[in-house]
Amino acid sequence: MSKIMKFLLLVSGVVFYSCASTSSIQKNTPDWVIAPDTVYSSSAYLTAVGYAPDRVSAENEAIAALSKVIKQKVAAESVASSAFGTNVTTDGVSRDFSSSVQTSTVLEEIAGIKIQEVWTAKDGVVYALALINREESGTYYGGKIEDLNKAITSEIAFSAENQGSFESVTALYHALELAYVNEYYLDILSVTNPVKYKMTSLSYGSAQNIEVLTQRQLEKVVISLIITGDVDNRIGGALSTVITDAKFKTVVGPSELATYELKVSLSLSEMTLSGDTNNKFVRFVLDTQLVNIKTGKNVFPFTVNGREAHLTVEEARQRALRTLENEIKNKYSIQFSAFLNTIYSK
Repeated sequence: MSKIMKFLLLVSGVVFYSCASTSSIQKNTPDWVIAPDTVYSSSAYLTAVGYAPDRVSAENEAIAALSKVIKQKVAAESVASSAFGTNVTTDGVSRDFSSSVQTSTVLEEIAGIKIQEVWTAKDGVVYALALINREESGTYYGGKIEDLNKAITSEIAFSAENQGSFESVTALYHALELAYVNEYYLDILSVTNPVKYKMTSLSYGSAQNIEVLTQRQLEKVVISLIITGDVDNRIGGALSTVITDAKFKTVVGPSELATYELKVSLSLSEMTLSGDTNNKFVRFVLDTQLVNIKTGKNVFPFTVNGREAHLTVEEARQRALRTLENEIKNKYSIQFSAFLNTIYSK
């Protein structure tokens, strides 16, 4: 290939880099190769030109160039909403907002990109022009944004009708996930069709608004601990830690604020095993029921039982309590998380 000529063009809001042999820039070179906006107006199209030794590679280069620049503009121009784990300020109070629920949505590639032109220079270099029709992109992303807007407002309405429930929180988690996707679509629309973008409004406002709603809804899920047979609040304390770690509130005893009751029964009883005259045995039985006060349904049952032994009854009881604390810390917490994830995945 002869001496390389490099040139840089600002085309339709897209920076276009290209290099080709001097023999490629010939008299019959199409205008779109050198100045795409003279053929495809920047007011109607976004364009990028790619080049390569073969057609497939040239087309891929053009598509990649256009996608990359749009995404770069989205990253530069978008105002990111606060995400899970950041501080959300509402009513003058700063709250730390976080969740173990992770979005599984995979955002799609930029839609509407197509190869409009292909030309082969006499030295064999192939040029391809990729473009996006601004009007078509506006219609496509405008439709997706509106569909998600409807789905999000529906989830918010469901949450409002079922306040204080795990399902209400689930609905807002889903709404928030969709809102993040919608922000991605809005950012693309702001680049491909700024006019359509400025005319777009969302009934829910923004993802940050839903973050605040979710935080408030988490605070409305209150679980009252009603425990019989506890010793020095060891079982109640262990259960409360699991629940508060999941971002829910707990109260001791019946409460008008509670939306769920965790009914706990603990039994520690001395037992005798024939043939063992050295040890004292204590049998333990822990039964828990997480009851939805509104429906009366036991949504999460948990039972564990066993025995511990020692030279004295009291030490056997202490061993039983330590065993139960570990069961709650490990087995109960895992099963409670699995229960919540089952709800959140619906």
